[in-house]
Amino acid sequence: MVKLKILFILTMLIALSGCCSKQKKMTNLEIIKSTYEGKTSEENGKNLVKYAAEDISWTAFWTWAKTNGFANRDALEQAIGQSINQLSPGQARKLAQTVIDAR
Repeated sequence: MVKLKILFILTMLIALSGCCSKQKKMTNLEIIKSTYEGKTSEENGKNLVKYAAEDISWTAFWTWAKTNGFANRDALEQAIGQSINQLSPGQARKLAQTVIDAR
């Protein structure tokens, strides 16, 4: 009986981990469609922002960074404690935001 329970639990864990790993990134068309599926325009706007925040341009990022006290790349990298070479603008913004929140 104990072996059966362990086997069941292991099977469920494997199945659930497979479900999570199959999540795919939405295409641009799917993102745009999701902005029209909400019940209100506010909900549609939140859907768009949720995806747009990940793919902001570096130009938009630097505009935001400078208004939040990061004068240049060196200042930002020193504040977050790592290089931004391998980061997307969205990832860099999340790290910078943690520094801002900690101030």
